[in-house]
Amino acid sequence: MADFDVSKRKRFLLSPGQSRKTREAALVRAARDGFDTLVVPLGEFPFRDVSLLTLAAQYTLDIEAGGRELSSLIPRRLFFFHRDLFRMEEGRRIKTGLFCPTNPDTLALLQKNAAGLFSKAGPARVTIFHLWPEPGAEGHWCSCPSCRAFSPEEQNLIAINAVADTLKKINPQALLSYYEPPNETREQSDTQAGYIAPRPNTFRLSTLPER
Repeated sequence: MADFDVSKRKRFLLSPGQSRKTREAALVRAARDGFDTLVVPLGEFPFRDVSLLTLAAQYTLDIEAGGRELSSLIPRRLFFFHRDLFRMEEGRRIKTGLFCPTNPDTLALLQKNAAGLFSKAGPARVTIFHLWPEPGAEGHWCSCPSCRAFSPEEQNLIAINAVADTLKKINPQALLSYYEPPNETREQSDTQAGYIAPRPNTFRLSTLPER
């Protein structure tokens, strides 16, 4: 697991779609507010905003990649022809939220799409990556017969572990964070048989940075 300092960094999450001027102003405020890390969305790599990178360097902000992009690894445009990739709710496949992590085809697609994104971030020498659910979808996992045996936290780790295995092949020194809110029941079950352990190249965040 990653050390305590890495998991406790004060991160500023870069919002997609904003103008350069807006981003630069936000970055300056973040640095003055004590943030030490800039998180750039994976989908924006290769990151070519040189002025923003220069500004981050001036304020000694580390660069990490990712954010609330876990769901994007299973594009929703696939729902019409490949519904089994997506999560089940009350007996029906649902396009919104997360996906079906026990489907081998889902895991294969996760790894393929993650590999492409990780590779694009490689030239920027990023060594910390993040993949979190989109806002409001954190606990919306699958209830198909196969997934029903796993808690939402375990389903999250099934997906994250698959992606972490891909990251290790691309960059053995890199780490991947995952989001799991505080849960006393989960904490007590960590040592019980059957609990899915996170990969060594991952670390848990119990809170997520705000944009």
